Amino acid sequence: MQSISKIERYLAFALFASVFVYLIIRAVNVQLVHDEVVTYFIYMHHGSWWPFKGYVDANNHLLFSALGNLFSSIIGHQLPLTPRIPSLLAFPVLAIYTWKIAKCFGGSVFNRWLFIIPLATAPYFIEFFALGRGYGLSMAFLIAGIFYLLQFLRHFQIHQSYLSLLFLTLALYSNLTLIFIVIIAFGLIAFQWFASKKERHSQLFLQFMIFGVTTGWAIWYSLQLKNIEKLYYGYTKGFVDNSLRSLSELIAFTNDPVVLWIFVILFTAVFIFAVAHLLKGNIGQNLKSLPTVALPVLLGGAVISILLANLILDVKLPSDRALLYFFPLFTGSLFFIAQKFSYNILNISIFTTSLLFPLSLIVNMNTTHSLFWKQERIKPSFHKIVDNSIENDGFPPSIGGKSILATVWSISAPQNTKYVTDLQSGNMGLYPDSVATYQLADTNEYPSVLDHYSVIDHDSISGLSFLKRTEPLAKSFVQDTTYSNVKREEIYTDIFKGIDSTTLGKAVLLEAEITLKTNTFPTDLQVIASAQKPSGEISYFEGLPFDLTAGEMQNGKTVRLSMYIPQVTDPTKSGFYILNKDKRSFEIVDLKASLYTLNETENIHAQ
Repeated sequence: MQSISKIERYLAFALFASVFVYLIIRAVNVQLVHDEVVTYFIYMHHGSWWPFKGYVDANNHLLFSALGNLFSSIIGHQLPLTPRIPSLLAFPVLAIYTWKIAKCFGGSVFNRWLFIIPLATAPYFIEFFALGRGYGLSMAFLIAGIFYLLQFLRHFQIHQSYLSLLFLTLALYSNLTLIFIVIIAFGLIAFQWFASKKERHSQLFLQFMIFGVTTGWAIWYSLQLKNIEKLYYGYTKGFVDNSLRSLSELIAFTNDPVVLWIFVILFTAVFIFAVAHLLKGNIGQNLKSLPTVALPVLLGGAVISILLANLILDVKLPSDRALLYFFPLFTGSLFFIAQKFSYNILNISIFTTSLLFPLSLIVNMNTTHSLFWKQERIKPSFHKIVDNSIENDGFPPSIGGKSILATVWSISAPQNTKYVTDLQSGNMGLYPDSVATYQLADTNEYPSVLDHYSVIDHDSISGLSFLKRTEPLAKSFVQDTTYSNVKREEIYTDIFKGIDSTTLGKAVLLEAEITLKTNTFPTDLQVIASAQKPSGEISYFEGLPFDLTAGEMQNGKTVRLSMYIPQVTDPTKSGFYILNKDKRSFEIVDLKASLYTLNETENIHAQ
């Protein structure tokens, strides 16, 4: 093995440090994406990360949510940084252990850097170290766990097996999709114990007990999620055409099937070579081969396990980010197998190919948007348009948009205003409608929105347009209400319940000025617009969340808002109310609300 020069060490440090600074800048400046907002407000800031304590969903990456809750309690509601701190802190861990693996197991300078460069610069991979999601944290712990696994397989030192299990368990609780990797890794540790024929069975038994409790609970929890249909992200079939394709397109920045099949063929060849290398020779030679073949065995075993889980348990095949761990395992497999060949040209060729990753990072470098969720970016000028429109009217305009954009819109809006806005989609298959004053839409996806709206601003990055209704709808007053100094803990507080019968078949608009005071933050308070058919079936339901739109209200805060129902199907079962589902104590210091009908109810549906 070649010695490592100071220059190589300095280069590695400079590379990781430069990328880390870039990630910090992105974490501070890039808008939150939908999944980050959901993770932060439901699990981190709300403190409901413990399984089954709050909203149950696979989106809850347990350890990541717990750490996010910790940092939220320390530094407060500092967005977009707070939910991203655990991911940022994970990058130095990734850097340290990536370097350790390269240094301890790399046979040449080209070989070491063909492992370092992809893990340090692949845009899709490092993106998760500046996002409020558990994938970056899990990848850092995975690399650390693999390092100690390889050290144990090479040196058979007991503390290394415990460290491997510790880091792999942390990775698992940051990302439950790593279950199969943890199981296979423990199998390699157990194989080393048995094959070495050393009398330390008590140590193996203790490790088996630790593994059984930690991994067994994770398996049980995953099965509970499956039983309540919360393992929804993925495909029912097509592992290569769907699962691997979804990852390769994001890693390689191309949907060319040739690239996908190059990955598949390379992995298949590496896996076959690894198994053949492991099986040949006597048991002593096999033990010496374990570090070389460990990563191909982990990756190949994961593929087989995923296919069996899909076939036997009907578990969905993972997609894109749920397969993120394939990337370091595949890179590591090439790193080890390439050393078994005496041809330096192979290492040089793979190293040269790996340079495409820093090149793509440089070409796509930005501090304004996520490369892989750019369709969720909200152009700041969209909010300025809303600001300018409010100066004359006093109340914010109604805005339509897809539900997945609503959270991003709310969190990216200015927090120092006296109004709050939300995107209304209805969540009932009614988007887009023709009632809202403005629409936020991709006109290529929803061309029919142009029938009633004209584009006044466009974002070339996200492809979203901000549109205004060509003919504003006229308001006709129906009724108003007012009350003050009301303390509530009930789930429902009516604003307008059982509205006037003249609203039947029409669109109705709520304009309200509300001063609220709460004891805690977050509160999970929402203003709800709801309509039902005479049969009781819900025909429209929309919520405006105060936590996302208004922020902290412990000292009292006055906001103005507008919401609409596109069509009232039964006035007695339609209206607006404040939802307090957690029954938290809050005070309505003052509330003034007016209800209007609008002169058009026609809905525009995408063709």
